[in-house]
Amino acid sequence: MQKLNEGVQSLNINMWGAVFNVSGSMFDIHDNENVYINTDRISKSESSRQGRKDEYLFANADTSKNETLTMDKASEFLKFLDENNSGGINIDTSKKNGVNKSFVHLYKKWIKEGLVSKVPNASACLRFLKDDCNLGFSCREKSYETFIRSYISETVNSK
Repeated sequence: MQKLNEGVQSLNINMWGAVFNVSGSMFDIHDNENVYINTDRISKSESSRQGRKDEYLFANADTSKNETLTMDKASEFLKFLDENNSGGINIDTSKKNGVNKSFVHLYKKWIKEGLVSKVPNASACLRFLKDDCNLGFSCREKSYETFIRSYISETVNSK
């Protein structure tokens, strides 16, 4: 522990025994005279974001989103939907849904072109359809992720 006056500019204290967060360090008041910095007590909410980063269907080598390729493929997909009279349909978890059929068809094409993985990232697929193609969903996102992962895997592995 360090004393407060070693490097801290100012601190407003209005209650004894309170814990204050100033510049990412926790301050614990032990008595009326001394204030100490205790960096061992940083709460979970103050830690940096943990967990996986978002992954994208079309990514650069550094895993960041390839904006140009994503927009090209979104345009290709939306054009394919219009040509096959599947535009304007909400996405659900049915293999008969024209949007799903079209997406899986193009996904297989993109695998052959080396643009996407043979093992589908369902979250990246959903993000592409929702955010990049601006399509609506008539099912829960988690349900769709489970569905599309299975649908792509069985279609790709069937031939």
